Amino acid sequence: MNSEVTEIKIPMPWGYVSGKWWGPREKQPILALHGWQDNAGTFDKLIPLFPADIAVLCIDLPGHGLSSHYPKGQQYYIFWDGLVIVRRVVKHFKWERISIIGHSLGGAIGFLYASVFPDDIKKLVSIDIVSPAVREPSRIVHELGQGIDRFLKYETLTPEDAPCYTYDEMIDIVQSAYKDSLTRESCEVLMKRGMNPVTKSNCDSTKEGYLFSRDVRLKVAGLGLISADLVFELAERIKLKYGKDVTKQIWA
Repeated sequence: MNSEVTEIKIPMPWGYVSGKWWGPREKQPILALHGWQDNAGTFDKLIPLFPADIAVLCIDLPGHGLSSHYPKGQQYYIFWDGLVIVRRVVKHFKWERISIIGHSLGGAIGFLYASVFPDDIKKLVSIDIVSPAVREPSRIVHELGQGIDRFLKYETLTPEDAPCYTYDEMIDIVQSAYKDSLTRESCEVLMKRGMNPVTKSNCDSTKEGYLFSRDVRLKVAGLGLISADLVFELAERIKLKYGKDVTKQIWA
């Protein structure tokens, strides 16, 4: 059983990316990527089931979990940002061919990495998704203005504007958001990195308050979506068996 874990910080130009390194530090790890607005805690129940000699690095993507938020004024393009982050991590550790486990957004990022750097990846396991989410070009164009205005609105919010909750209220909100597809215990595991205690004037002074740790600007994800024709082109570049399955089974 893989139970040894170390918290790490990987330097970035705007701050750092946090991560949980499971298993031996002397081995190149599998890179584990979480879903949109989740964090590295996604894999807390899975990785301990791995053999003890397998190393896994679960990172918090920028704006998620314990990682730094982007500077004010910088937009999140979640799929493309993730691709760049993975490449930064690979360059930082001087890894060669890597293996990726991705859930949802993380799986889409793995797809992009396998497409853009097809000779630099050995294995890709994708959970709940095959490729980045796609939109018709007409819908992308129609939603651009709304997305920009939402981003500018969220950018002006301060920590004092964010609502705070008790611990139980926070877990209730998370479980409801996932439409009860997660157990309460799973929500509590995820929120170990997903919320921060805070004392605020708009919190009841008799109770401890919590805020979500993720960057509220992550809610504006539409500007990072792509069209199906681009996904087709990307899929053709994948050299893994995964890529062949995508083109034959999903896009046929």
